[in-house]
Amino acid sequence: MAVRHYVLLATDGKTKLPTSPELPPDPVTEVEVLIYGFVGGLYKVDDKVVNEKLNWEDSKNLSDLYALKGSAYLPSPIIWGEVGDKIYITLINLGMEYVSIMDPHTVHMHGAHVATQLDGFPEASFAVPMWEYNGSNKPETLTYYFYPEHPGTLMYHCHQEASEHVQMGMYGALIIYPSYKSLEENGIKKDKCGRWLNNGEIVPNIPCSATNRNFAYNNINSFFNKEYIMLLSDIDQVWHDSVLNGTDFNPVNYKPNFWLVNGRPFPYSLLPHPQTPQVDSDKDLSQLNYESYVHVKTGEDFLLRMINIGYQVIPWHIHGWHFRVIGKDSHISPFLEMNHMSSNMSDMGHPVTEMGFTCTIGSGETYDLMINAENKSPIYRKYIVKGQNSIPSVCRQIHELKAYDPSLIAEIPTEPVNILNINTTNYIDICDEPEENPNSNFFPQFYPMHNHDDYKVTNNGVYPGGQLTYIQVDAPECGGLMGSYYANKNFTDLILKRLDENINFNWKTDKPKDLGETFSVRWTGKLKLPISQRYKLQLICIGDGTVRLNDKEILKVKNYYSLPVDFEIIDFESEKDYKIEVEYVGNSKGSISLLWTSATKVREVIPPYNLYPI
Repeated sequence: MAVRHYVLLATDGKTKLPTSPELPPDPVTEVEVLIYGFVGGLYKVDDKVVNEKLNWEDSKNLSDLYALKGSAYLPSPIIWGEVGDKIYITLINLGMEYVSIMDPHTVHMHGAHVATQLDGFPEASFAVPMWEYNGSNKPETLTYYFYPEHPGTLMYHCHQEASEHVQMGMYGALIIYPSYKSLEENGIKKDKCGRWLNNGEIVPNIPCSATNRNFAYNNINSFFNKEYIMLLSDIDQVWHDSVLNGTDFNPVNYKPNFWLVNGRPFPYSLLPHPQTPQVDSDKDLSQLNYESYVHVKTGEDFLLRMINIGYQVIPWHIHGWHFRVIGKDSHISPFLEMNHMSSNMSDMGHPVTEMGFTCTIGSGETYDLMINAENKSPIYRKYIVKGQNSIPSVCRQIHELKAYDPSLIAEIPTEPVNILNINTTNYIDICDEPEENPNSNFFPQFYPMHNHDDYKVTNNGVYPGGQLTYIQVDAPECGGLMGSYYANKNFTDLILKRLDENINFNWKTDKPKDLGETFSVRWTGKLKLPISQRYKLQLICIGDGTVRLNDKEILKVKNYYSLPVDFEIIDFESEKDYKIEVEYVGNSKGSISLLWTSATKVREVIPPYNLYPI
């Protein structure tokens, strides 16, 4: 367990908000607003100093620390740790640059439930006074302490005159991960080969590269490939201007006109966040960021850590998928607990989990939403690209729309958005791509997520804006093999190419309609495992079947079930690509299945998450 020491400095600053939906930002249409906030961040971990400049006890740093006055930004730095860590937060009150206000400040870790002396509620404890720097005197400070016993999503904010200080921007995310120890106490651990086990059973779809910080809770079903913080807040410009101008404002007249995602409204919510660490940053020190343009690959599980620090209820609506609620207010969903003994992710289906497409988040609440970016191509690509049921393709239809009015076709910024050279795409360009593989003309997909009080998807009344951002979903790296279907037995008359999730077909019911009585199929792609393990492969076939691995024929069946001697034993290495090619020649009465088994897995059809199309 680590000792993590953060230093936060309270001050003010200014932020720019758009009143136009255009990118790149147009300074003419921006408004500048006074904000409060905390600056600083992680000072050291154990004895390792991360940022020496945050050492307020070293006299040579004092002038640089004081120079941070007036540099507040939204949101304040992310604070994170693991179960069992000792988290310290030293607060320094720099005072204000743009207004002559000498308020004291506190840090309240919302939901942490620490001892009252450390709770940051000044009416029942104490606050930190402003540092009146004279060139040599050190600041008065207070160091808060939090010992996290449970993982989850929390927040922190100043509780001094909270009605105003929270609205002005003194808030940030507080994230606690499971530790390796807390996972192991709940039956989840890595073996000596790096494989993840749940109650002694190998979980093959969690890669060896995953760490304890790929879990939201001490539960195997809380694994995610990527995570994103969505800290939701708002700005009442009249209130902020009254603070700047020193005029009275009654909080009961609160009426926001800007709604923010991680401190920025749309379209700025699509831009790279200025607080994001460099790509080569030490993940043990940086780990998280406030990026709000979600970017995932098809098939990945991604976690949205929803935080509402604003004063209004937010119905957060996500297009494209139904999410699973895996936690609320840093408490694991009871449905996940019910499924804790199972390592099979598919067991987490409706109705033994709480699912939805709109999450209603009250002020001060957090939700952990898990989404699987499932592949929509098998259901929708044919209609979009080729058309079906006598209805022309979507590609053809939008070409006709473009001919009528080109402005109807949206130009969509692609992530990452380079502010100096914004790359965009549109579905005309995607339709016009060469049809090279089953994913062509379909990806990427772009799904919005937003506040469904749709007037809050505005910036000072201008739509679109506010609490809106995108999810970009790229083509899958895995998910099956590319199948080429031929109208003869010679692999020469190509009729159909498609992505097949696995090889398990009974042609009486599974034969594509475009094929005749006799046909041939060739599947190509890669096979990859997250762990090193010995597998026994088997080809079951009514018809003629052949399997090649790295161009070597390993299985061949001639119109009969394979015998035990036809099994092939392969020692697979973790994360290594194995070229695989499977051929079938037969008719509509045949079948083919490619299976495997191992010391830890019963015989099964090779699953799609181990197959990568070429």
